[in-house]
Amino acid sequence: MAQRKHLDDFIRGRIIGRLECERTQLEVSEELGINQNVIARLWQRLQDDGNVGLYARRPVRCVPLTATHCRLGLTWS
Repeated sequence: MAQRKHLDDFIRGRIIGRLECERTQLEVSEELGINQNVIARLWQRLQDDGNVGLYARRPVRCVPLTATHCRLGLTWS
């Protein structure tokens, strides 16, 4: 019988990030070596609840951009 392993928050975040970058569930499962059913359930739970157990994130105050940052961003785009 296969042994169950719980996904930690870091792996869940990697899965969600890849799925949000429009990779298929099959691609993500092959890249990370995780069963496709696990990824499908995680994605479905995110769609239903908007929550997959990523509680470790804290609100962060962002540093304001300097004029140089803004200019470089505009030239890049």
